[in-house]
Amino acid sequence: MSDNSVEFELKVWGSWIENNIHYQGYPRDNILYRAYFKAGPPGRPGHKVLHDCPRPVRRVDKAVRRLSEAEQDAVVLWYCFPVNEENGKRYTKQEYAVELGISYEAFKKRLQRGRKSLRELLTV
Repeated sequence: MSDNSVEFELKVWGSWIENNIHYQGYPRDNILYRAYFKAGPPGRPGHKVLHDCPRPVRRVDKAVRRLSEAEQDAVVLWYCFPVNEENGKRYTKQEYAVELGISYEAFKKRLQRGRKSLRELLTV
């Protein structure tokens, strides 16, 4: 799978999450993005956001869940929470790094590793 194909699929996945997460009871706030991974309806594993989503979105989500936690953090922030609700501007890698308590370079590397791993996972 090409870099462009993976990027397209990640953008579709991230956009779906961004547009639907607040309808599922989660605020659209990057600080609470972990709820996306941790919370699910009682008796059902996983998060509740993706139980009623399109199959391609679910496919990408399963691949993202196979990443390391550090890579998941970077990928989810970058693709699912790209816009600051307060000012309408796209978050920068530096802002995400501060949010995660890591350096800019560390965030950049985690995002690159995550994309590389997803290229491999999504081609299977």
